[in-house]
Amino acid sequence: MDDDPLAGTRILVIGGDREAAESLRAQLSAAGSPSVDLVPGVELVAAQAAAAQPQVVISLGDTDPDAVRARLDPLGLDAGPPVVALAELVPDGR
Repeated sequence: MDDDPLAGTRILVIGGDREAAESLRAQLSAAGSPSVDLVPGVELVAAQAAAAQPQVVISLGDTDPDAVRARLDPLGLDAGPPVVALAELVPDGR
Protein backbone atom coordinates (compact mmCIF):
# COMPACT_ATOMS: atom_id res chain seq x y z
CA MET A 1 0.00 0.00 0.00
CA ASP A 2 2.23 2.76 -1.31
CA ASP A 3 1.38 6.25 0.01
CA ASP A 4 -1.72 4.81 1.62
CA PRO A 5 -4.83 6.85 0.77
CA LEU A 6 -6.50 5.29 3.84
CA ALA A 7 -4.13 7.00 6.30
CA GLY A 8 -6.18 8.94 8.84
CA THR A 9 -9.28 6.86 8.07
CA ARG A 10 -11.31 4.75 10.53
CA ILE A 11 -11.54 1.28 8.98
CA LEU A 12 -13.49 -1.90 9.61
CA VAL A 13 -11.99 -5.10 8.19
CA ILE A 14 -14.34 -8.03 7.72
CA GLY A 15 -13.39 -11.60 7.00
CA GLY A 16 -12.90 -14.96 8.64
CA ASP A 17 -9.17 -15.28 7.95
CA ARG A 18 -7.87 -13.96 11.28
CA GLU A 19 -4.21 -14.05 10.24
CA ALA A 20 -4.90 -11.99 7.10
CA ALA A 21 -7.08 -9.55 9.07
CA GLU A 22 -4.41 -9.07 11.76
CA SER A 23 -1.73 -8.54 9.12
CA LEU A 24 -3.85 -5.97 7.31
CA ARG A 25 -4.63 -4.19 10.59
CA ALA A 26 -0.91 -3.93 11.35
CA GLN A 27 -0.19 -2.52 7.89
CA LEU A 28 -3.04 0.00 8.04
CA SER A 29 -2.11 1.11 11.56
CA ALA A 30 1.52 1.56 10.51
CA ALA A 31 0.32 3.62 7.53
CA GLY A 32 -1.59 6.00 9.79
CA SER A 33 -5.11 4.65 10.18
CA PRO A 34 -6.17 5.64 13.72
CA SER A 35 -8.73 2.88 14.15
CA VAL A 36 -8.83 -0.54 12.50
CA ASP A 37 -11.50 -2.89 13.87
CA LEU A 38 -11.82 -6.54 12.87
CA VAL A 39 -15.06 -8.45 12.36
CA PRO A 40 -14.95 -12.20 11.67
CA GLY A 41 -18.27 -12.54 9.83
CA VAL A 42 -21.12 -10.78 8.04
CA GLU A 43 -23.60 -11.52 10.82
CA LEU A 44 -21.64 -9.24 13.21
CA VAL A 45 -20.81 -6.37 10.85
CA ALA A 46 -23.84 -4.12 11.50
CA ALA A 47 -23.36 -4.02 15.26
CA GLN A 48 -19.61 -3.45 14.99
CA ALA A 49 -20.04 -0.75 12.35
CA ALA A 50 -22.57 1.04 14.57
CA ALA A 51 -20.09 0.99 17.45
CA ALA A 52 -16.90 1.81 15.52
CA GLN A 53 -18.35 4.31 13.00
CA PRO A 54 -15.87 3.37 10.24
CA GLN A 55 -15.35 5.60 7.24
CA VAL A 56 -14.72 2.57 5.04
CA VAL A 57 -15.20 -1.19 5.29
CA ILE A 58 -12.67 -3.52 3.68
CA SER A 59 -13.78 -7.07 2.94
CA LEU A 60 -11.19 -9.81 2.77
CA GLY A 61 -11.25 -12.39 -0.02
CA ASP A 62 -13.43 -14.81 1.93
CA THR A 63 -16.23 -12.26 2.38
CA ASP A 64 -18.62 -11.04 -0.31
CA PRO A 65 -18.68 -7.21 -0.35
CA ASP A 66 -22.28 -7.22 -1.63
CA ALA A 67 -23.39 -9.27 1.39
CA VAL A 68 -21.65 -6.78 3.67
CA ARG A 69 -23.34 -3.84 1.91
CA ALA A 70 -26.72 -5.54 2.29
CA ARG A 71 -26.16 -5.90 6.07
CA LEU A 72 -25.01 -2.30 6.49
CA ASP A 73 -27.63 -0.74 4.23
CA PRO A 74 -30.59 -3.15 3.98
CA LEU A 75 -32.85 -0.56 2.35
CA GLY A 76 -30.29 0.41 -0.29
CA LEU A 77 -30.22 4.08 0.73
CA ASP A 78 -26.42 4.42 0.38
CA ALA A 79 -26.37 5.49 4.02
CA GLY A 80 -23.53 3.29 5.26
CA PRO A 81 -19.80 3.50 4.75
CA PRO A 82 -18.40 2.34 1.43
CA VAL A 83 -17.52 -1.35 1.27
CA VAL A 84 -14.44 -2.20 -0.77
CA ALA A 85 -12.97 -5.62 -1.51
CA LEU A 86 -9.30 -5.83 -0.55
CA ALA A 87 -8.57 -7.08 -4.08
CA GLU A 88 -9.76 -3.70 -5.43
CA LEU A 89 -7.25 -1.85 -3.25
CA VAL A 90 -4.31 -4.22 -3.67
CA PRO A 91 -4.55 -6.18 -6.92
CA ASP A 92 -1.77 -8.63 -6.00
CA GLY A 93 -3.48 -9.50 -2.70
CA ARG A 94 -0.75 -8.19 -0.39
